[in-house]
Amino acid sequence: LKENRNKWYVIGWYEKHAAYLTFALDRMTNVILEPKIVVKRTDFNPDSLFKNAVGIMGGSEHPIDLVIEVKEPISVLLEKHPMHHSQEITKRLKDGIQVSMQVIDSPELLSQLLSFGKHLKIIKPLELKQQFKETLQEMLAQNR
Repeated sequence: LKENRNKWYVIGWYEKHAAYLTFALDRMTNVILEPKIVVKRTDFNPDSLFKNAVGIMGGSEHPIDLVIEVKEPISVLLEKHPMHHSQEITKRLKDGIQVSMQVIDSPELLSQLLSFGKHLKIIKPLELKQQFKETLQEMLAQNR
């Protein structure tokens, strides 16, 4: 079980995809218990699975070096409530902060960054900056 933002999730091995998947408990409606004997996997380590994750989407991918600038008032919140345990303030700016962290590039990361709105500037990686721009362009096109 894993808690994130006051919601509970269960992590389980899914043989069909040969991967660990995360399921929200509040979305489960028809759980069927099977009398199948399952051998516990010895490779499961939730600490390493979620070490570089922002939220509940863990994985074994290599983390990216994320560098962002965040302006006030969001910067004040980010200092008090870091996005990730690897977050470090690398520079104090006139109207905010620059932070770096090592995280997995995931839809949750993009969503979190989008929530900062006009208070955010992505410094690196350039690929994430481009993905961010494309997402914003798609949002604008849908709202014309």
